[in-house]
Amino acid sequence: GTSGVGGLVSMWAGKSTTLAGGLVSISGGVGTANTGGAVSISSGEGTATSSGVVTIRSANSGTAGVSGKLVFSSGTSNGGNSGAIVMGTGAATGGRGGLVGLSVGSGTSGVGGMLYLRSGDTSATGKNGGEISMMTGSGSATGQSGALTMKTANGGASGTSGAITMSTGTSPAGASGSITIKSDAATGGAGGAIALSVGAGDTGAGGAVTIAAGVSQATSAGTGGSVTIQTGEGTATSSGVITIRSTNSGTSGVSGMLVFSSGT
Repeated sequence: GTSGVGGLVSMWAGKSTTLAGGLVSISGGVGTANTGGAVSISSGEGTATSSGVVTIRSANSGTAGVSGKLVFSSGTSNGGNSGAIVMGTGAATGGRGGLVGLSVGSGTSGVGGMLYLRSGDTSATGKNGGEISMMTGSGSATGQSGALTMKTANGGASGTSGAITMSTGTSPAGASGSITIKSDAATGGAGGAIALSVGAGDTGAGGAVTIAAGVSQATSAGTGGSVTIQTGEGTATSSGVITIRSTNSGTSGVSGMLVFSSGT
């Protein structure tokens, strides 16, 4: 309308009191010699204000059921790649790009719902499985790139916070994958620091930091893994310092020992 809202188009299936409710199916046409027909769902443009919202959701469940699933999936492919699924927001002029949020709802019984992210397998000879890439956005010429935070939620009043495990899979016929933690090079500043520390506690001994190289189970010529600690090179001046020390003791204790020992 020119002075009011545009007309509403509504489509729904019938109700049943004994069986499942009626189905609503929207499908593009079959293309026997070319690409099948597309299905496009788009909200209306707001030429002066915001465009309309698109909502896809299942209805609330009854008292003895669960709410319906939402399934977003591309079809299988017999002669090429299967279709991609892309979720993204559009670019913004005069504001920030839109947020993409992925979260699991809370529950009142059992453990919390899991958020599962996995790349694809391959059975092709000599080919690698799919990668998972997580990268923050770049900043302006005078700003920083975005931060990447991985953390578990705080524990309850009588529980502990969740663990974070970074691990590669096992390998039946070769070396297992490596784990690399590093900051990148800097031009016009210092390289980024890497800090490994344990939080403070108010009961029992403080949490330990353990660095251990791998065990070798080879029957011959297989030494255990090495541990190397090395400071940075100073190409024009001095190299960095290595400091190994125990911290100061409290008022009624002694400072910790330093033990340098080879095995038996």
